[in-house]
Amino acid sequence: MIDFERLAAKFKNIKYKNLIVKDIREIIEDKMEKLLKTNPMRIDYFEHYKEIIEEYNKDIDKTEIEKTFLALTKLVQELGEEEQRFTREGFENDEELAIYDLLRKEELSTEELAEVKKLSKELLDKIKEKIQTTNQWREKEETVAELKNLIRKQLYTALPESYPLERIDCYSQRVFDHIYTVYPAA
Repeated sequence: MIDFERLAAKFKNIKYKNLIVKDIREIIEDKMEKLLKTNPMRIDYFEHYKEIIEEYNKDIDKTEIEKTFLALTKLVQELGEEEQRFTREGFENDEELAIYDLLRKEELSTEELAEVKKLSKELLDKIKEKIQTTNQWREKEETVAELKNLIRKQLYTALPESYPLERIDCYSQRVFDHIYTVYPAA
């Protein structure tokens, strides 16, 4: 783990600060790519990163470079915490967390959150099981339709009652689109 306070203190004495900012940008872009690939609901981190870089590119003076450095180091810390969020949320991996994030909505009770977490794990297991039984599942219309139906059926039967019925198809499509993107083959 990087000691960002120590790094910030040393940064003040470095002559070529823009090179350090460039290195940090590369680290962030690599982390960002991995995080977004596994969970599209992390787009806010990418948007925040773009804002920091836009500000940096407007006026690259010494003060702006230092400000960007601090903002980027803070973002690196947040990304590191986000990489471990699946553990804090009680999941075995980032894949389960991604399904949970796609299904989660505002204003859920503790019991409802637990139901959605359980559903996320079970749904992912069933999806993976279905995908693994078919080679090149995305090219087979029948398999795609079966997978869409499996997702929709699971959501209709297992989402908490606070989820409006008319929105379940939207959640189903979000999950399917994610699966289609992340799991191209068995």
